[in-house]
Amino acid sequence: MLETIIALSQSKSEYAFEIADSLYERLESVSSTTISLQYDANNFLTFKVYEASEGIILRQGVEFMGVQCLIRGTTYRLTREHLDQLSNRELRELLNHLGIQDSHLQLN
Repeated sequence: MLETIIALSQSKSEYAFEIADSLYERLESVSSTTISLQYDANNFLTFKVYEASEGIILRQGVEFMGVQCLIRGTTYRLTREHLDQLSNRELRELLNHLGIQDSHLQLN
């Protein structure tokens, strides 16, 4: 009987550690980087990367025009000029979070 109790308590604690490890891995993969940019002449846009979702690439023919995404319930179109305001790390984290491969973009 004692052996059964010990075996059950060990498996629960191991399971708890597995859940904790999984949770921390997911939390570490969520970027909390804050992005700030001049959106237009009168508006400054500031958001955390994790607040952006539903990203799509905007093109005119084959030419890259920008990225459209949802930020806190509002749709924003981030043009080349907007993306040029970001550091390489900010841009990489945003595109990665949105599931957009930057290798498909010509951001030179």
